[in-house]
Amino acid sequence: MTDTPAHKPRSIGTALYAFSIFVLAALVLVLVYTINNRIPSLPIPNPKMPRPNAYDDFVSADKLLTAKSISGMGPYSSSRQLNSCTAPELHSFVVSNEAALQLIRASLKKTYLYPPARSFNTLFPVLSSFRESARTMRSVAYYYRVTHQPAKAADSLLDCIEYGVMIPRGGGIIVSLAGDACQQIGMADMGEVIPRLSSAELDHAAARLERIERKQVPFSDVVMEEGYWLVAGQAMMLKQSNPLQLLQNQSAYKSGMLAKPGNLWESVRFALANKSSMLQANLNYFKALAKEQSGTYTGAQSRVRGPNNQLLPGPGMPIVVRARAAYLRPQAKLTVLKTEVALRRYNATNGQYPTSLTQLTPKYLKKVPIDPFGIGKPLRYKSVNSGKSFQLYSLGPDMVDNGGKPISNKSTGTSTSGDIVADHYD
Repeated sequence: MTDTPAHKPRSIGTALYAFSIFVLAALVLVLVYTINNRIPSLPIPNPKMPRPNAYDDFVSADKLLTAKSISGMGPYSSSRQLNSCTAPELHSFVVSNEAALQLIRASLKKTYLYPPARSFNTLFPVLSSFRESARTMRSVAYYYRVTHQPAKAADSLLDCIEYGVMIPRGGGIIVSLAGDACQQIGMADMGEVIPRLSSAELDHAAARLERIERKQVPFSDVVMEEGYWLVAGQAMMLKQSNPLQLLQNQSAYKSGMLAKPGNLWESVRFALANKSSMLQANLNYFKALAKEQSGTYTGAQSRVRGPNNQLLPGPGMPIVVRARAAYLRPQAKLTVLKTEVALRRYNATNGQYPTSLTQLTPKYLKKVPIDPFGIGKPLRYKSVNSGKSFQLYSLGPDMVDNGGKPISNKSTGTSTSGDIVADHYD
């Protein structure tokens, strides 16, 4: 028995219905793709640069440095041994770089803001130059040390520390690390200089340290700036490339800015995902992370969950939390240094060191100094030898009381053992 002609219209109708559903589904997918891949403006601030900006002076000062060999370069940038640098060589170095150093000293009194990074194409060439300027200041201090001018040596090192404290303002993690490095360059020789200062010179150093401490940038600001840079860069990346192009971009995976799809479904999911929601989720994550990191440092992992939305792969940004230990290390040194100066001022007046740090307040310190690594507790202190000497230290990044055993100067970050001890700032 053969089919009757009446069956053909029904088959055609079914095919047309299926085709219509397919076309409708395709249109819906195209609409979803189009809507979800539009990148609106996000609430990312782009601060106005101050005029004048000390940052511009820092850059200009680097261009004035004559440092390329020992004839113009100080001992801390040369491969020569310190004791092989003669006094005339060092004097020539100081004179040849005086214009650059005067510019830096003047700029320390100005408002400073690092130009905000809002693109992955942003480069940071000046950061290595900033470190060279810091080494120059340390080299000048060395000249003053060997020529028995400890007050001038202290001022040059304090210039370097203040310079390093200012650098992170307006920058993210990479900028903050450069500032940390400059601070530590300035700190390194303080243990040699502070004991040689007179009472009046200690008073001057204390006033400078108060000013420097007030300029410290909260780490939460650094975290938030890192978030602005990341999200702004991701938005630009999405505007410049469609999702299919991004899925083929190997550099995006290597940089960690995009999670590599493991299968076809993940690729489709990313292509159809709402990119505006992703970017907003990432920005919200950094806001929460910054709020968390504004609290007392405990050494614990962050409890803020990352959105894990392919634009911020994995558990968020654990590097931010690790960077805080490095950020706090020079701050802990500064706290110990400031307290050491207060102790020596007390001794100059009273003929002995106090039995407790509370005796330093309010004349020598406004309040008892809190250890940045001590979870809210003060620096460790005790007078020694009937008040003729003292022991003062921070627990350091390992947050363990090692009894005042100095931390190794080769250790970095949290892979450390030992304390940050007065007279041992290298």
